[in-house]
Amino acid sequence: MYYYLPHLRENEDAIFPNVIFGQQRTGVSLVMGIPTVKREKQHYLLGTLHSLLYELPEAQKNDCVIIIFVAEVSVSSLHSFPEEIQSGVLEVISPPPSYYPDLSSLKKTFGDSEDRVRWRTKQNLDYSFLMLYAQHKGTFYLQLEDDIIAKPDYIQSIKTFAAEQSQDWMVLEFSQLGFIGKLFKSEDLPLIVEFFLMFYKDKPVDWLIDHLLWVKVCNPEKDA
Repeated sequence: MYYYLPHLRENEDAIFPNVIFGQQRTGVSLVMGIPTVKREKQHYLLGTLHSLLYELPEAQKNDCVIIIFVAEVSVSSLHSFPEEIQSGVLEVISPPPSYYPDLSSLKKTFGDSEDRVRWRTKQNLDYSFLMLYAQHKGTFYLQLEDDIIAKPDYIQSIKTFAAEQSQDWMVLEFSQLGFIGKLFKSEDLPLIVEFFLMFYKDKPVDWLIDHLLWVKVCNPEKDA
């Protein structure tokens, strides 16, 4: 990690989050990571959390944890979930400012503007930080966003689908939108994070995961 982010050698504590809310729950089946960003008009996070937690059976609440990654927004609205925070099903973390390298002189690629390149680069770093924090908490890690609506009984559907897979897998998809709804084995997260950090300046995260899958899973002698 320090090879790809050498500035961290001067501040090794920058890879540890500020835990704003949470009970440090571990040993669950499913960990869900939700990075949330500042929006000028609408805020979707509360609706997303309601859809994830509403009518969730107690046994499933006790076997999952939802991690909200906050980089630049207020968390005051999350006081709407005092029971979930107290029980440990909901955690809120933020990265130390020193975690991020200087993003002011990034090379523009793929016709993206300077702001777009900076945004996607920071997004890669955000995902990496969130995954590093989540890796020891449960069996599976599900990547979500702050503007999704979960289907009823989504946790059991995910567990059932994962259990039905007859061959070794690296990612299962529960959405066709970018990086949303990607399920990983927690044991694979260190490898995924290292790959993201290796190329975090070069491409968006959904392209990077496609490249990683091609390297790890695809047979180059067959059509992809």
